[in-house]
Amino acid sequence: MPPKRSFSDDYGPPSDHNPSIFPPKRRKTIPANEWRRPLAPQEWWTVPEAEWDRMQPAMKMNWTHVGRIMETEEGEPAPAPCEQCVQAGVARQCWVYSREAMRRYGFKTHVCAKCRATANVCSLNPFFRNSVGLRNNNHPPPQSPSPWLGHGGHRYTSPAPDKRYRSPTPPSERQHRAYPPSPAQRHRFPSPSERERFPPIHPDRLPPEGHRSATPPHRRLPPHMPPPDRPALSLDSLASRLEVLEEQMDHMRKESSRLTDENGFLRWRLAELEAPDDEETKPPPPLTTEQSAVESLVMEESIASSLREKEQEQEQEQRDKVVEEVQEAERQRRLEEEEREQRWAAEFETLRDENAALTRRVLELEKGHEITQQIFRDMYYALDG
Repeated sequence: MPPKRSFSDDYGPPSDHNPSIFPPKRRKTIPANEWRRPLAPQEWWTVPEAEWDRMQPAMKMNWTHVGRIMETEEGEPAPAPCEQCVQAGVARQCWVYSREAMRRYGFKTHVCAKCRATANVCSLNPFFRNSVGLRNNNHPPPQSPSPWLGHGGHRYTSPAPDKRYRSPTPPSERQHRAYPPSPAQRHRFPSPSERERFPPIHPDRLPPEGHRSATPPHRRLPPHMPPPDRPALSLDSLASRLEVLEEQMDHMRKESSRLTDENGFLRWRLAELEAPDDEETKPPPPLTTEQSAVESLVMEESIASSLREKEQEQEQEQRDKVVEEVQEAERQRRLEEEEREQRWAAEFETLRDENAALTRRVLELEKGHEITQQIFRDMYYALDG
């Protein structure tokens, strides 16, 4: 690993190593003449030429860094892969600039090539947790919910957009109102004419829980002044109300008794329908002597017919079995005859071949005998002469 640069390397006196008193220019931007398109074939960082021509300068510079990391000696595998590459399952492709290349290009922190290509925030950067768009590490600890603060940790929680109460007044009418309204106008209830003119969008739907109080709103009146719609109570008014309530109670008692009678009638009718029939429950009438004799004859006849059918079935089975045995014996006999004929034919062919061979042998012997006699005869004549 090359040694790290010190303060004297950048700001020390001029020397062979550092001839100028000014530090070398460290730059993260690459001039246009040094842009380099990644050329490795069939790799994830390969950039086609047509796509390279359409890229913006910042993208070309970014992909130049990616190509240098993955295709030159300036890149090396990260000591520990970043969280993004591990989550994506490409931990082996997590490569970064070497220390020398980082000093050359002015990078203070590591960013892997994969995160550069995907424009992602790399966890190798020590400032990763406080990056824009990510959660800050200095957030306060979660507070336990308090019983007097509702379900959340705040007293006034804002409901979600889809659960906010929608005003029954159309926007076209809302924008013509005086703004800001006075307290009297803000708490004024709409008149019947306004309710008819601007009916609620969802009349059956109540405002969400966060937008309505536990008790309905009511107008506060001075204690010495009775409400205008509630007349003062008196003995006569209470007596009249009591009579009305008694009449209603009598009517409800009569209705209850009527429903009870109707329910009893329906229960009795249901039990009657579910009860078994008398004809099914009563025993059969006793049989006479003639009927008993007829039933016995019919039973005997049915038993005899069933026995005859069984005997016929057994006889048929015996006949079928005999026929099958005869057929099996005939088949065995034919097979034996065929095997015997085949064996005889094979023996006949063998004897014929042996006879032909013996005949040839006899002819050869006879011919040899004749030749031998001729030789002996010639020798005899030669010796005699």
